[in-house]
Amino acid sequence: MPTYVSDVVTEVATLLENFPLIHADIKKLGPSQYRIRKGEYRIIFYYLKSEATILIYEVEIRGKISYSRG
Repeated sequence: MPTYVSDVVTEVATLLENFPLIHADIKKLGPSQYRIRKGEYRIIFYYLKSEATILIYEVEIRGKISYSRG
């Protein structure tokens, strides 16, 4: 993974530490699936409320990511 992408993921992971109590460009895609935009990247993640856990599922450049709702 290129250093810049790694930096983006680290920054987003830090931001998501307080999810869902944050204000960011986040869109709900499914019952527990979300997308956050960070620059030219789109990060798909799952929020497991019962476990208070965030799982980063996919990181891709805008336009290349495939959204599967669910």
